[in-house]
Amino acid sequence: MDIEVTGSERRNLIMTSLAFILYFTAGGYMNADTVTISLVNIGFSKPWVLALFAWGMLGWFFFRFWHWSSLKNSKALITNEILKTGGQGNGWRLQGFAEKRTGKKTQVEGGLCRLSISRNQKKWLISYQIIKSIQVEGDPGGPNTTVEPGSESEIGLSGFAGFIIMTKLKLITFKNNDAYIIYFVPYLFFWPAVILGVYSILNDALMC
Repeated sequence: MDIEVTGSERRNLIMTSLAFILYFTAGGYMNADTVTISLVNIGFSKPWVLALFAWGMLGWFFFRFWHWSSLKNSKALITNEILKTGGQGNGWRLQGFAEKRTGKKTQVEGGLCRLSISRNQKKWLISYQIIKSIQVEGDPGGPNTTVEPGSESEIGLSGFAGFIIMTKLKLITFKNNDAYIIYFVPYLFFWPAVILGVYSILNDALMC
């Protein structure tokens, strides 16, 4: 099942965030106690209510997009794809980390094999199996080497090294599927809009 990247919730959050970003980066301000819209002959004697309404709409669209994404299991789909990436030819990315944390080597008796990414209780882990025995026919490590796996275990992908590994795996996942990058676009607009707005409010407060 592919992630869904369309919907009014996504569009509304992007457009509202863009309006905030343009307003604050362009130095927008209300220079009077009364705001008038001459096109429809409407005046507002309390401009701050308009500001509260705008912030309220931004917050509402953010909630709606987050809720919509949850219903579509977007994060779960992305997590599953990252798990696949961590188990498809990416064992070499996990090898150094696992060897350092466990003190065991790979491809030796009593060592590690079948490294893959797993997830448990919102934590990223490296799952592995302890090699029970190795039977070698011909050159060690060659095509006639048979590894018999034993007990399973796992270690947490923590610390800076774990962060680097997960960042690489996520980038590979996003590179392989553009839909995952598109999914994050609304958040990439929302947070700068909030930061710019808060900075502007604080700056105005300090100037008073």
